[in-house]
Amino acid sequence: MKNDKIILILSTAGLMVLSPGGTVISAQEPAGYTLLDCYRLALKQSETVAVRRELIDEAEGIMKEAFSGILPNVSYSHTETWQDGDQKTESRFVFSQPLFRGFKEFAAIAGGHSKKEQRLLELERAKQILFRDVADAFYFYLQYQQDIDVLESIQMTLTDRIDELKKRESLGRSRQSELASVEARISRLDADIEGVRTQQEVARQLLEFLTGQTIERLIDDQPIDNDLKLSESLKEAVDQRPDVAALKEVWVQSQKQVTIARAGYYPEVVLDANQYTKSETDKDWDVALSVDVPLFQGGETAGQVRQAKSQANQSQLRYEEIQRTALLEINNAYSRFSSSLRRQEALRKALEAIQKNYDLQQEDFRINLVNNLDVLQALEDLQDSKRDYIAVQNQLKQFYWQLKVALGQIP
Repeated sequence: MKNDKIILILSTAGLMVLSPGGTVISAQEPAGYTLLDCYRLALKQSETVAVRRELIDEAEGIMKEAFSGILPNVSYSHTETWQDGDQKTESRFVFSQPLFRGFKEFAAIAGGHSKKEQRLLELERAKQILFRDVADAFYFYLQYQQDIDVLESIQMTLTDRIDELKKRESLGRSRQSELASVEARISRLDADIEGVRTQQEVARQLLEFLTGQTIERLIDDQPIDNDLKLSESLKEAVDQRPDVAALKEVWVQSQKQVTIARAGYYPEVVLDANQYTKSETDKDWDVALSVDVPLFQGGETAGQVRQAKSQANQSQLRYEEIQRTALLEINNAYSRFSSSLRRQEALRKALEAIQKNYDLQQEDFRINLVNNLDVLQALEDLQDSKRDYIAVQNQLKQFYWQLKVALGQIP
Protein backbone atom coordinates (compact mmCIF):
# COMPACT_ATOMS: atom_id res chain seq x y z
CA MET A 1 0.00 0.00 0.00
CA LYS A 2 1.36 3.36 -1.01
CA ASN A 3 1.74 5.86 1.85
CA ASP A 4 0.25 9.30 1.40
CA LYS A 5 2.65 12.18 1.78
CA ILE A 6 2.02 15.43 3.60
CA ILE A 7 3.66 18.46 2.01
CA LEU A 8 5.14 21.31 4.05
CA ILE A 9 5.49 24.70 2.38
CA LEU A 10 7.38 27.56 3.99
CA SER A 11 6.44 30.94 2.54
CA THR A 12 6.23 34.57 3.58
CA ALA A 13 2.69 33.83 4.73
CA GLY A 14 4.03 31.28 7.22
CA LEU A 15 4.18 27.49 7.33
CA MET A 16 1.39 25.69 5.44
CA VAL A 17 0.62 21.97 5.65
CA LEU A 18 -0.94 20.54 2.46
CA SER A 19 -2.65 17.20 1.88
CA PRO A 20 -1.66 15.10 -1.18
CA GLY A 21 -4.54 16.74 -3.07
CA GLY A 22 -3.24 20.21 -2.32
CA THR A 23 -5.80 21.06 0.39
CA VAL A 24 -4.52 23.22 3.25
CA ILE A 25 -4.68 21.14 6.43
CA SER A 26 -3.27 23.83 8.70
CA ALA A 27 -1.52 27.14 8.37
CA GLN A 28 0.96 28.52 10.86
CA GLU A 29 1.00 32.22 11.64
CA PRO A 30 3.84 34.24 10.06
CA ALA A 31 7.00 34.69 12.11
CA GLY A 32 6.39 38.42 12.32
CA TYR A 33 5.16 41.54 10.56
CA THR A 34 7.36 43.74 8.40
CA LEU A 35 7.12 47.52 8.23
CA LEU A 36 5.19 47.38 4.96
CA ASP A 37 2.88 44.71 6.37
CA CYS A 38 2.02 47.05 9.23
CA TYR A 39 1.54 49.98 6.85
CA ARG A 40 -0.86 48.04 4.61
CA LEU A 41 -2.90 47.05 7.66
CA ALA A 42 -2.91 50.66 8.89
CA LEU A 43 -4.19 51.91 5.52
CA LYS A 44 -7.24 49.67 5.90
CA GLN A 45 -7.71 50.67 9.52
CA SER A 46 -7.20 54.46 9.38
CA GLU A 47 -10.31 56.61 9.71
CA THR A 48 -8.30 59.65 8.61
CA VAL A 49 -7.50 58.08 5.24
CA ALA A 50 -11.15 56.98 4.86
CA VAL A 51 -12.36 60.55 5.50
CA ARG A 52 -9.92 61.87 2.88
CA ARG A 53 -11.36 59.43 0.35
CA GLU A 54 -14.88 60.67 1.12
CA LEU A 55 -13.72 64.26 0.60
CA ILE A 56 -12.61 63.29 -2.92
CA ASP A 57 -16.15 62.10 -3.67
CA GLU A 58 -17.45 65.38 -2.28
CA ALA A 59 -15.10 67.35 -4.54
CA GLU A 60 -16.29 65.38 -7.57
CA GLY A 61 -19.86 66.36 -6.67
CA ILE A 62 -18.84 70.03 -6.49
CA MET A 63 -17.18 69.77 -9.90
CA LYS A 64 -20.30 68.21 -11.48
CA GLU A 65 -22.46 70.90 -9.92
CA ALA A 66 -20.22 73.60 -11.41
CA PHE A 67 -20.33 71.96 -14.85
CA SER A 68 -24.14 72.03 -14.81
CA GLY A 69 -23.97 75.83 -15.02
CA ILE A 70 -23.04 75.77 -18.71
CA LEU A 71 -25.59 73.12 -19.73
CA PRO A 72 -29.20 73.87 -20.71
CA ASN A 73 -32.05 73.31 -18.30
CA VAL A 74 -34.97 71.27 -19.66
CA SER A 75 -38.28 70.83 -17.88
CA TYR A 76 -41.91 69.98 -18.62
CA SER A 77 -44.67 72.30 -17.40
CA HIS A 78 -48.41 71.61 -17.26
CA THR A 79 -50.78 74.35 -16.10
CA GLU A 80 -54.53 74.22 -15.40
CA THR A 81 -56.17 77.63 -14.85
CA TRP A 82 -59.74 78.27 -13.71
CA GLN A 83 -61.11 81.83 -13.96
CA ASP A 84 -64.79 82.94 -13.91
CA GLY A 85 -65.94 79.48 -14.84
CA ASP A 86 -63.46 79.12 -17.71
CA GLN A 87 -60.76 76.47 -17.73
CA LYS A 88 -57.49 76.93 -19.58
CA THR A 89 -54.93 74.21 -20.14
CA GLU A 90 -51.32 74.71 -21.22
CA SER A 91 -48.59 72.09 -21.60
CA ARG A 92 -45.03 72.81 -22.75
CA PHE A 93 -41.40 71.79 -22.70
CA VAL A 94 -39.25 74.59 -21.30
CA PHE A 95 -35.65 75.06 -22.48
CA SER A 96 -33.28 77.57 -20.86
CA GLN A 97 -29.69 78.03 -22.06
CA PRO A 98 -27.37 80.51 -20.34
CA LEU A 99 -25.21 82.22 -22.96
CA PHE A 100 -23.11 84.58 -20.87
CA ARG A 101 -22.74 85.12 -17.13
CA GLY A 102 -19.38 86.81 -16.88
CA PHE A 103 -17.42 83.53 -17.26
CA LYS A 104 -18.27 82.50 -13.71
CA GLU A 105 -19.37 79.01 -14.81
CA PHE A 106 -15.97 78.32 -16.37
CA ALA A 107 -14.23 79.68 -13.27
CA ALA A 108 -16.42 77.44 -11.11
CA ILE A 109 -15.54 74.37 -13.25
CA ALA A 110 -11.82 75.16 -12.98
CA GLY A 111 -12.21 75.69 -9.24
CA GLY A 112 -14.04 72.36 -8.90
CA HIS A 113 -11.27 70.54 -10.76
CA SER A 114 -8.71 72.22 -8.50
CA LYS A 115 -10.74 71.17 -5.46
CA LYS A 116 -10.63 67.54 -6.51
CA GLU A 117 -6.87 67.78 -7.11
CA GLN A 118 -6.48 69.31 -3.65
CA ARG A 119 -8.37 66.42 -2.04
CA LEU A 120 -6.28 63.85 -3.93
CA LEU A 121 -3.09 65.52 -2.69
CA GLU A 122 -4.42 65.67 0.87
CA LEU A 123 -5.20 61.95 0.69
CA GLU A 124 -1.65 61.26 -0.49
CA ARG A 125 -0.21 63.32 2.37
CA ALA A 126 -2.46 61.59 4.90
CA LYS A 127 -1.04 58.26 3.70
CA GLN A 128 2.51 59.59 4.11
CA ILE A 129 1.84 60.87 7.63
CA LEU A 130 0.28 57.51 8.49
CA PHE A 131 3.41 55.75 7.22
CA ARG A 132 5.58 57.98 9.43
CA ASP A 133 3.42 57.18 12.48
CA VAL A 134 3.54 53.45 11.71
CA ALA A 135 7.32 53.56 11.22
CA ASP A 136 7.81 55.36 14.55
CA ALA A 137 5.66 52.82 16.40
CA PHE A 138 7.29 49.93 14.50
CA TYR A 139 10.84 50.87 15.47
CA PHE A 140 9.88 51.69 19.07
CA TYR A 141 8.43 48.21 19.41
CA LEU A 142 11.35 46.63 17.55
CA GLN A 143 13.88 48.37 19.81
CA TYR A 144 12.23 46.92 22.93
CA GLN A 145 11.97 43.52 21.24
CA GLN A 146 15.71 43.52 20.48
CA ASP A 147 16.49 45.01 23.90
CA ILE A 148 14.77 42.06 25.61
CA ASP A 149 16.70 39.64 23.36
CA VAL A 150 20.00 41.22 24.50
CA LEU A 151 19.05 41.16 28.18
CA GLU A 152 17.92 37.54 27.99
CA SER A 153 21.15 36.64 26.19
CA ILE A 154 23.20 38.31 28.94
CA GLN A 155 21.09 36.50 31.51
CA MET A 156 21.89 33.16 29.87
CA THR A 157 25.58 34.09 29.87
CA LEU A 158 25.41 34.83 33.60
CA THR A 159 23.58 31.55 34.23
CA ASP A 160 26.36 29.68 32.43
CA ARG A 161 28.82 31.66 34.52
CA ILE A 162 27.21 30.39 37.71
CA ASP A 163 27.90 26.81 36.60
CA GLU A 164 31.52 27.72 35.90
CA LEU A 165 31.93 29.48 39.25
CA LYS A 166 30.50 26.49 41.10
CA LYS A 167 33.10 24.26 39.49
CA ARG A 168 35.86 26.75 40.35
CA GLU A 169 34.56 27.02 43.91
CA SER A 170 34.77 23.25 44.34
CA LEU A 171 38.42 23.52 43.25
CA GLY A 172 39.04 26.41 45.65
CA ARG A 173 39.66 28.91 42.82
CA SER A 174 36.54 31.05 43.46
CA ARG A 175 34.80 32.45 46.50
CA GLN A 176 31.10 32.21 47.44
CA SER A 177 30.86 36.00 47.24
CA GLU A 178 31.65 35.82 43.52
CA LEU A 179 28.76 33.42 43.02
CA ALA A 180 26.44 35.69 45.04
CA SER A 181 27.38 38.73 42.94
CA VAL A 182 26.42 36.90 39.73
CA GLU A 183 23.10 35.79 41.22
CA ALA A 184 22.40 39.39 42.26
CA ARG A 185 23.05 40.60 38.71
CA ILE A 186 20.69 37.96 37.31
CA SER A 187 17.95 39.19 39.65
CA ARG A 188 18.61 42.76 38.57
CA LEU A 189 18.36 41.66 34.94
CA ASP A 190 14.95 40.16 35.71
CA ALA A 191 13.81 43.57 36.89
CA ASP A 192 15.32 45.27 33.82
CA ILE A 193 13.57 42.83 31.49
CA GLU A 194 10.21 43.45 33.16
CA GLY A 195 10.73 47.20 32.83
CA VAL A 196 11.48 46.88 29.11
CA ARG A 197 8.48 44.59 28.64
CA THR A 198 6.26 47.27 30.11
CA GLN A 199 7.60 49.79 27.59
CA GLN A 200 7.22 47.21 24.82
CA GLU A 201 3.59 46.67 25.79
CA VAL A 202 2.87 50.40 25.44
CA ALA A 203 4.54 50.43 22.01
CA ARG A 204 2.64 47.28 21.01
CA GLN A 205 -0.69 48.87 21.96
CA LEU A 206 0.12 51.90 19.79
CA LEU A 207 1.09 49.68 16.84
CA GLU A 208 -2.04 47.57 17.25
CA PHE A 209 -4.15 50.74 17.41
CA LEU A 210 -2.72 51.82 14.06
CA THR A 211 -2.93 48.41 12.37
CA GLY A 212 -5.98 46.87 14.02
CA GLN A 213 -4.00 43.64 14.24
CA THR A 214 -2.51 41.67 17.14
CA ILE A 215 1.26 42.13 16.99
CA GLU A 216 3.63 39.70 18.68
CA ARG A 217 6.91 40.01 16.77
CA LEU A 218 8.35 42.23 14.04
CA ILE A 219 10.76 41.60 11.17
CA ASP A 220 12.85 44.51 9.91
CA ASP A 221 13.52 43.84 6.22
CA GLN A 222 13.17 47.38 4.88
CA PRO A 223 16.59 48.75 3.82
CA ILE A 224 17.55 52.40 4.20
CA ASP A 225 19.98 54.52 2.22
CA ASN A 226 22.78 55.61 4.55
CA ASP A 227 24.24 57.75 1.75
CA LEU A 228 21.06 59.80 1.31
CA LYS A 229 21.91 63.42 0.49
CA LEU A 230 19.63 66.40 0.02
CA SER A 231 19.29 67.51 -3.58
CA GLU A 232 20.43 70.96 -4.61
CA SER A 233 16.98 71.50 -6.13
CA LEU A 234 15.36 71.19 -2.70
CA LYS A 235 12.84 73.92 -3.58
CA GLU A 236 11.45 71.65 -6.31
CA ALA A 237 11.09 68.80 -3.85
CA VAL A 238 9.22 71.09 -1.46
CA ASP A 239 6.80 72.23 -4.16
CA GLN A 240 6.06 68.60 -5.10
CA ARG A 241 5.24 67.57 -1.54
CA PRO A 242 1.52 66.76 -1.45
CA ASP A 243 0.50 69.10 1.38
CA VAL A 244 2.38 72.01 -0.21
CA ALA A 245 0.86 71.27 -3.63
CA ALA A 246 -2.59 70.99 -2.00
CA LEU A 247 -2.34 74.50 -0.56
CA LYS A 248 -1.32 75.76 -3.99
CA GLU A 249 -4.57 74.32 -5.31
CA VAL A 250 -6.43 76.17 -2.53
CA TRP A 251 -4.77 79.37 -3.76
CA VAL A 252 -5.92 78.58 -7.33
CA GLN A 253 -9.48 78.06 -6.08
CA SER A 254 -9.47 81.39 -4.26
CA GLN A 255 -8.32 83.13 -7.46
CA LYS A 256 -11.26 81.55 -9.31
CA GLN A 257 -13.56 82.93 -6.63
CA VAL A 258 -12.36 86.43 -7.57
CA THR A 259 -13.42 85.76 -11.17
CA ILE A 260 -16.82 84.52 -9.98
CA ALA A 261 -17.30 87.62 -7.84
CA ARG A 262 -16.36 89.93 -10.73
CA ALA A 263 -19.07 88.29 -12.87
CA GLY A 264 -21.52 90.47 -10.95
CA TYR A 265 -20.33 93.48 -13.00
CA TYR A 266 -21.19 91.82 -16.33
CA PRO A 267 -24.57 91.42 -18.06
CA GLU A 268 -26.31 88.08 -17.99
CA VAL A 269 -27.61 86.69 -21.29
CA VAL A 270 -30.07 83.77 -21.30
CA LEU A 271 -31.95 82.11 -24.14
CA ASP A 272 -35.35 80.68 -23.18
CA ALA A 273 -37.54 78.54 -25.44
CA ASN A 274 -40.90 76.85 -25.06
CA GLN A 275 -42.25 73.93 -27.10
CA TYR A 276 -46.01 73.73 -26.57
CA THR A 277 -47.88 70.44 -26.66
CA LYS A 278 -51.16 72.18 -25.78
CA SER A 279 -52.00 75.89 -25.74
CA GLU A 280 -55.13 78.04 -25.86
CA THR A 281 -53.48 80.28 -28.50
CA ASP A 282 -52.60 77.36 -30.77
CA LYS A 283 -48.93 78.37 -30.83
CA ASP A 284 -46.28 75.69 -31.23
CA TRP A 285 -43.23 77.44 -29.84
CA ASP A 286 -41.65 80.71 -28.78
CA VAL A 287 -38.13 81.91 -28.09
CA ALA A 288 -36.99 84.76 -25.83
CA LEU A 289 -33.53 86.27 -25.50
CA SER A 290 -33.09 88.15 -22.22
CA VAL A 291 -30.24 90.47 -21.32
CA ASP A 292 -29.93 91.70 -17.73
CA VAL A 293 -27.42 94.48 -17.21
CA PRO A 294 -26.52 95.29 -13.58
CA LEU A 295 -26.54 99.07 -13.05
CA PHE A 296 -26.50 99.54 -9.31
CA GLN A 297 -26.56 96.97 -6.50
CA GLY A 298 -25.56 99.10 -3.56
CA GLY A 299 -21.91 98.04 -3.67
CA GLU A 300 -22.72 94.35 -3.15
CA THR A 301 -20.56 93.15 -6.05
CA ALA A 302 -17.68 95.44 -5.06
CA GLY A 303 -17.80 94.02 -1.55
CA GLN A 304 -17.82 90.45 -2.84
CA VAL A 305 -14.83 91.15 -5.11
CA ARG A 306 -12.89 92.74 -2.27
CA GLN A 307 -13.66 89.83 0.04
CA ALA A 308 -12.62 87.28 -2.61
CA LYS A 309 -9.34 89.15 -3.25
CA SER A 310 -8.56 89.18 0.46
CA GLN A 311 -9.21 85.46 0.73
CA ALA A 312 -6.97 84.85 -2.31
CA ASN A 313 -4.18 86.86 -0.65
CA GLN A 314 -4.61 84.83 2.56
CA SER A 315 -4.37 81.59 0.56
CA GLN A 316 -1.19 82.81 -1.09
CA LEU A 317 0.35 83.68 2.28
CA ARG A 318 -0.56 80.25 3.71
CA TYR A 319 0.97 78.61 0.64
CA GLU A 320 4.21 80.57 1.04
CA GLU A 321 4.27 79.79 4.78
CA ILE A 322 3.93 76.02 4.27
CA GLN A 323 6.72 76.17 1.69
CA ARG A 324 9.07 77.65 4.28
CA THR A 325 7.78 75.28 6.99
CA ALA A 326 8.31 72.24 4.76
CA LEU A 327 11.85 73.38 3.97
CA LEU A 328 12.56 73.75 7.70
CA GLU A 329 11.11 70.27 8.39
CA ILE A 330 13.33 68.73 5.72
CA ASN A 331 16.49 70.43 6.99
CA ASN A 332 15.72 69.49 10.61
CA ALA A 333 14.97 65.88 9.64
CA TYR A 334 18.20 65.67 7.66
CA SER A 335 20.21 67.06 10.59
CA ARG A 336 18.75 64.41 12.91
CA PHE A 337 19.41 61.66 10.36
CA SER A 338 23.03 62.76 9.73
CA SER A 339 23.78 63.11 13.44
CA SER A 340 22.27 59.70 14.19
CA LEU A 341 24.32 58.16 11.37
CA ARG A 342 27.55 59.51 12.87
CA ARG A 343 26.51 58.38 16.34
CA GLN A 344 25.75 54.87 15.05
CA GLU A 345 29.25 54.61 13.58
CA ALA A 346 30.83 55.77 16.84
CA LEU A 347 28.79 53.28 18.89
CA ARG A 348 29.64 50.48 16.45
CA LYS A 349 33.36 51.07 17.03
CA ALA A 350 32.79 51.29 20.78
CA LEU A 351 30.84 48.01 20.74
CA GLU A 352 33.67 46.25 18.88
CA ALA A 353 36.23 47.53 21.41
CA ILE A 354 34.06 46.57 24.41
CA GLN A 355 33.39 43.12 22.96
CA LYS A 356 37.13 42.61 22.54
CA ASN A 357 37.74 43.77 26.11
CA TYR A 358 35.14 41.31 27.43
CA ASP A 359 36.71 38.42 25.49
CA LEU A 360 40.15 39.31 26.87
CA GLN A 361 38.79 39.59 30.42
CA GLN A 362 37.32 36.09 30.12
CA GLU A 363 40.67 34.70 28.94
CA ASP A 364 42.49 36.45 31.78
CA PHE A 365 39.94 35.11 34.29
CA ARG A 366 40.58 31.54 33.17
CA ILE A 367 44.27 31.94 34.01
CA ASN A 368 43.52 33.90 37.22
CA LEU A 369 44.92 37.24 36.03
CA VAL A 370 41.66 39.08 36.87
CA ASN A 371 38.87 38.36 39.32
CA ASN A 372 35.18 37.71 38.71
CA LEU A 373 34.25 41.34 39.45
CA ASP A 374 36.37 42.52 36.51
CA VAL A 375 34.63 40.09 34.18
CA LEU A 376 31.18 41.13 35.43
CA GLN A 377 32.04 44.79 34.93
CA ALA A 378 33.19 44.05 31.37
CA LEU A 379 29.98 42.10 30.76
CA GLU A 380 27.87 44.98 32.08
CA ASP A 381 29.73 47.39 29.80
CA LEU A 382 29.06 45.05 26.88
CA GLN A 383 25.38 44.85 27.77
CA ASP A 384 25.04 48.65 27.94
CA SER A 385 26.95 49.08 24.69
CA LYS A 386 24.74 46.57 22.85
CA ARG A 387 21.60 48.27 24.11
CA ASP A 388 22.90 51.69 23.10
CA TYR A 389 23.75 50.37 19.64
CA ILE A 390 20.30 48.81 19.23
CA ALA A 391 18.69 52.09 20.29
CA VAL A 392 20.69 54.20 17.83
CA GLN A 393 20.05 51.72 15.00
CA ASN A 394 16.30 51.95 15.44
CA GLN A 395 16.45 55.69 16.00
CA LEU A 396 18.42 56.05 12.77
CA LYS A 397 15.68 54.23 10.85
CA GLN A 398 13.00 56.36 12.48
CA PHE A 399 14.86 59.52 11.48
CA TYR A 400 15.40 58.15 7.95
CA TRP A 401 11.69 57.58 7.35
CA GLN A 402 10.84 60.91 8.97
CA LEU A 403 13.19 62.53 6.46
CA LYS A 404 11.63 60.62 3.56
CA VAL A 405 8.15 61.70 4.66
CA ALA A 406 9.36 65.28 5.04
CA LEU A 407 10.49 65.01 1.41
CA GLY A 408 7.09 63.57 0.47
CA GLN A 409 8.49 60.13 -0.37
CA ILE A 410 7.47 56.73 1.01
CA PRO A 411 8.01 53.16 -0.28
